[in-house]
Amino acid sequence: MAVKEPLAPDVDEKALLHGTSWENANWIVRDGFDHRTSKRGMYGNGVYFAGAACKIHQYTCKLHKGQACDCPHERTLIIARVALGDSYQTNRTLWGEGRPPNRDGNGAYDSVHVNPGPVLGHPHTCQTHQEFVIADLNQAYPAFVVQYDFE
Repeated sequence: MAVKEPLAPDVDEKALLHGTSWENANWIVRDGFDHRTSKRGMYGNGVYFAGAACKIHQYTCKLHKGQACDCPHERTLIIARVALGDSYQTNRTLWGEGRPPNRDGNGAYDSVHVNPGPVLGHPHTCQTHQEFVIADLNQAYPAFVVQYDFE
């Protein structure tokens, strides 16, 4: 798939962001987004993406993983093409889930999607940013790696 090709609506493909370290970005470019190397998160095991740069910025600091900080050093984000497919929209956390939930009699959903608003089980009772979680290597393509300074 060439980067210049339009996003594919039939698989709900979106251009999304993923915050990481420069070292991890090199691995991702070489091997793809691998959910097996990700830590389990609030919406299950998988690779997390967001459309808002302020959300993924939380995962770019080597010292404060998962927290928004103002540390003045180089950061890395990936702009990816992500095929969400048939996405499970949730308003509750999915701690400990190894993959997206099952559809009624049709196997598992392709991804998990959470919108801003009240979320049952959320530590702050409310989700601030839209997030997407995939659990398949073939669902995302790292189109661009961007480094930026935060000062």
